[in-house]
Amino acid sequence: MAKLILHIGGHRTGSTSIQKSLCEGRERLRECGVLYPETGLITVAHHLLGFSLGNHVTEFNSQEIPKIEALLAELAGEVADSGCETVLMSSETLCELHPKRGDSKVHEGLQRFFTNFDEVRILHFVRHQVPLLESRYKFETLWVRSALTMAFPEYVQFRMVRSPLGYLEQEQFFRSVRPDIAYEFVSFAEASKTGSLIRHFYQRSGITDAYTREVQINESLSRDGTLAIWMWIRGMVPSGWTREEFVAWARQTFPEPQDSLYDADLLEAVAARYAASNAELLAHKGIDLGVELAEFRQKYRLCGSTPAPEFEAQLRDLPEPSPEPPMAELPPTPAPPPPPPMGWKTRLRRYLSLSS
Repeated sequence: MAKLILHIGGHRTGSTSIQKSLCEGRERLRECGVLYPETGLITVAHHLLGFSLGNHVTEFNSQEIPKIEALLAELAGEVADSGCETVLMSSETLCELHPKRGDSKVHEGLQRFFTNFDEVRILHFVRHQVPLLESRYKFETLWVRSALTMAFPEYVQFRMVRSPLGYLEQEQFFRSVRPDIAYEFVSFAEASKTGSLIRHFYQRSGITDAYTREVQINESLSRDGTLAIWMWIRGMVPSGWTREEFVAWARQTFPEPQDSLYDADLLEAVAARYAASNAELLAHKGIDLGVELAEFRQKYRLCGSTPAPEFEAQLRDLPEPSPEPPMAELPPTPAPPPPPPMGWKTRLRRYLSLSS
């Protein structure tokens, strides 16, 4: 049987860049004896696997979620046909298989999945909650999620990201399914400092020979770009632009920042909220999330969420969207020919049929 490497995210830790690199390099991976299966893929990640195991989603983007039994049967066939010794799969949905959401079906599904492999290794990227919350807010602003009717300080109170104690519980949940599992936490900050998150992932996974080139998916927004789009969502910016047009304008007008959405007080309050559980992760796993927090404090000026006067002026002077080209005039539709005249006998028959 093959060996399984399972990359489970988490969210906002460069997962999409890693998955796109794996998907585009599938042939090179196969040459190195590593299968990145087509089974379970949605675009570049194996989200169907997570949805099937999670047992709480029946449809995604009009695509029906298969039963876990059918998915695993298809996967077994693909693995056998490939002849590869290692299977590598990736999806942040697997990070959402939290023990509090788990039921017997989730446990049984994972057990059935893991029994197909001699070895199972899980890579779980984690990052500090301060940059994680800001990154999630920017991402949800970019895609105009419904939660973004609230400003960033409100969002921070509303959106509780998982503490490291939750990460440790999740490790225990996976180990309850398979005790000999190799579960590794990876610091996003430390991986990023190597100069290449993608190369670091390949090295950490033991598949360095399959690395070909860098793939970066940059969906980040600047502070002022985020605020501009949020104001557009709220209808505070008079604009006839579509979301795509306005996002493109905001990216160009407000390039990558040196300012944070946090002010100093808000940042320290969020950092304090998670300090104790972060210390637990450091004590138990040697992962120091405080490294990323220190870099975040150093990198950004903490300006709060009040726009500068020049920011408001740029929104006030927002140009009109490009007018759509006029539609070509269609030739007038000819009038239908008049019905043929009816004789008195025809009119009488129609009258009698309507009266009966």
